[in-house]
Amino acid sequence: MQKTSRMYILDLVEAIINQIQLASHCQELLHFYSAELQRTTDDVYWWMMDIQQDLLDKAVDMRRVMMEKLKTENSDEKMWCSLKHALSAYWFMLEVSYANKTDLAYKILAHQAYEQLMKVLSIFMWLDEIVTCGRCLCDQITEDANW
Repeated sequence: MQKTSRMYILDLVEAIINQIQLASHCQELLHFYSAELQRTTDDVYWWMMDIQQDLLDKAVDMRRVMMEKLKTENSDEKMWCSLKHALSAYWFMLEVSYANKTDLAYKILAHQAYEQLMKVLSIFMWLDEIVTCGRCLCDQITEDANW
């Protein structure tokens, strides 16, 4: 495999990750507004909680729809939740590495989380070969008879 092509699938993976992150931020704000309601009676926090809950629900729904687009006729449905967590783990570790620029250990962990994500995605998509890089995954999809 020497082509190292790039397909839309990598952009779809990034879009799914961003929906996961949006949901995470909405959940964080829900906790914040809930805490604010315990110390004040300002109705604006109820309104903000409604908005965040709506955003959270839509982000989760969109993530599910986007993940459906990763499925092939041979996808391993048992890997659905593992894929969701691998997507999330990679991005959170990447964020940690951005916040701790001087600590190489976080960059290494982010790279390992990316490789793990590619393995899980390979298994989920039931590819002929398990790969650890995105472009290799795209090459495998192109060559795979199941795709």
